[in-house]
Amino acid sequence: MKFFFVFMVVCLFSGQAMAAGPKEARDFIKRLDAAVAEGRKIVKPGVQTKDIANHSRKMQELVAEGEERFGKFEFSQPYGYCTSAAGQANAIWMDTYSPSHHNPEGMKLTIRIFKEKKKDCLDMARKVETGKWPEKEEEGLDGEAHPF
Repeated sequence: MKFFFVFMVVCLFSGQAMAAGPKEARDFIKRLDAAVAEGRKIVKPGVQTKDIANHSRKMQELVAEGEERFGKFEFSQPYGYCTSAAGQANAIWMDTYSPSHHNPEGMKLTIRIFKEKKKDCLDMARKVETGKWPEKEEEGLDGEAHPF
């Protein structure tokens, strides 16, 4: 009985990661896609430093939210890939606004990994809902077919 009580306390106080479900995962991915698109629009000639700072905060908040809701690591929680996608979205943002981070080949790789982690997150949501893995490649939220 004592073990059960300790288990329940750990579950209650281990954060939101255990409470996340398919809908939360899909909504989170949509918000990541929107944030990445918004970041690409912010960086243009005459951009204000405050706009870059505000978007940087937003991206960091999405990463923190992902860690809180879905767990910090891919292998530790069912939706850990959602957190990984947030980290990649943040890396895309850093590559976009910072000349010191800008590397075209690195950016291509980061975008590819972002799409892969989004797909993994959405696949997990489908698996939880249906009880089975998706059998065929499906179109992602961004309208692109995922080649992974």
